[in-house]
Amino acid sequence: MEELCMQAGADGRVRIQKGGRLIAEMNMLPEITMEGEALPAGGFRLTSFEQENGTERYRYTGGSVSVCVQIQRERCGWRIATQYAGNGVIDRARCLVGRFFRESSDEKCELFTYSPDLNRSLLPKQGKTSFSLSSLELRSDDSFARGDGGRFIIPPYYANLRIGDCVLGFGCLTHSRAIQGLEPTVCDDTFWMQYDYQGQMRLCEEGTAGETFFLC
Repeated sequence: MEELCMQAGADGRVRIQKGGRLIAEMNMLPEITMEGEALPAGGFRLTSFEQENGTERYRYTGGSVSVCVQIQRERCGWRIATQYAGNGVIDRARCLVGRFFRESSDEKCELFTYSPDLNRSLLPKQGKTSFSLSSLELRSDDSFARGDGGRFIIPPYYANLRIGDCVLGFGCLTHSRAIQGLEPTVCDDTFWMQYDYQGQMRLCEEGTAGETFFLC
């Protein structure tokens, strides 16, 4: 069985292929909303792209905020870590924003997750589908997050995007202080992982650890 191949480009986009077929492509720059403004003044620009010993780093600047996204090849996939620096508060972040490509108009595509229950949704050519895995609703007598109905949600959270016979797995490696620990969303043929921080992500000049994913 052929493995998925990830190619990081100097344009800030990562392309996923299998057997020469382009499955999906993603932008490494998170789409962030700062508290009180839609984007830092002037938006973001890619300032550097580095490749060294199987690791790629993208650096972006926008207003008083800088973003570093690091991709590291591991045994079974890729670890993608984001770090922010600057001033202000991030209200919301859309990560791994990209699109997937159907081989034909009737190719079956599906979004599903294993946490807390096996939820599945066939993806139409048009329309929006998402799963919200909460990370803030903690009970006083335990340290585990719970979803609707009191079910445990234990990180890392994991979701799959199936395109024909190809499967992209997205795992959240950190227990974020967002309303949703991982909110995979698909709209038409685009997808993203959304975090709603609501004032919980405050930046500092020394750097603030952001979202960390494992892609396989």
